[in-house]
Amino acid sequence: MSVRIFVALALLSALTPADEARQKEYKVKAGALIALPGFTTYPKARAPKKDSVVRIGVIGEHPICTVLLTFNGKKRGTRTLEVKAYRRPADAKKCHVIFVCAAKRPALAEVFRALKGQPVLICGDEKEFAVRGGMIGFRIDKGKVRLDINRAAIARAGLRLHPRLLQLGRLVKERPRK
Repeated sequence: MSVRIFVALALLSALTPADEARQKEYKVKAGALIALPGFTTYPKARAPKKDSVVRIGVIGEHPICTVLLTFNGKKRGTRTLEVKAYRRPADAKKCHVIFVCAAKRPALAEVFRALKGQPVLICGDEKEFAVRGGMIGFRIDKGKVRLDINRAAIARAGLRLHPRLLQLGRLVKERPRK
């Protein structure tokens, strides 16, 4: 048995059930982030075209970034996925979808300011993300990943979600900012 296989098996056997559940959660969220552009109508100038690149960004540090990076350069239908981590929200303006890490909580207002009016689907998994102005918030309910959808924020960005996606999520109203 090669050393790499032995180390991989040792690491996998060391995972606790909580670690395995977290890894599954990250994979589900990453899969959703990759699928979202297919359920989103973008303004004509920004819409991903056949054989084009779909850009997915992560702002901040989060384990989901590692999962998403495994899809960088891969094809989703006829489109190539480009996954990149960003330090500054303003650098993510050309993305189709971004994921804002909960660790960036104090800077959430900065993210919304930097991307205001940009046709970028802003997602995150912080508690009440969509209520606080995000577009799609991931939450765990009874062990499953669920979506909170803020239609007002989505509309302000000039985006529309497919009705099927709207049926899957819970529509939330944005709390007025202080």
